[in-house]
Amino acid sequence: LHLPYFLATEVMIAVGRVDQSNLLQLYLQGLRVLGVLLVFPFGLTGACWGLVGATLLGAIVSQRFLHRTIGLEFAQLFRACVPSVLVTVMTAIPGLAITMLIEQNETNFFPMLVGSSCATAIAWLLSLKAVKHPFWQELNTLLAKLRPA
Repeated sequence: LHLPYFLATEVMIAVGRVDQSNLLQLYLQGLRVLGVLLVFPFGLTGACWGLVGATLLGAIVSQRFLHRTIGLEFAQLFRACVPSVLVTVMTAIPGLAITMLIEQNETNFFPMLVGSSCATAIAWLLSLKAVKHPFWQELNTLLAKLRPA
């Protein structure tokens, strides 16, 4: 929830709006404190849910600040994130399938770890290529530089 807005305060600093950056940081920290305090009586699980709620509200606040400061529309951000969301979903499928089809126990946890890791890595690479993710081009550029001339 927070990842698309992780550098929001730095963006505002970069465009000379340190005041807005500080204000956003104040709001985000306040939401986190409030989120934990409101659900504190419900233990650690409640605290986690409080932070999830605070992060969701923080994303909304960050989007509003970025829209006001640099004109970023939510639709622009959404379009930019779609390829990564698709890669994430496609990459999670092999591990989920293995976990659902094979019962994990103390005798097979290591083979499942290795198998799931390999399947996930392959799915990641295939999904990068399938959705034409910008990172696929970066990997190709890196591999081209590593090949002997």
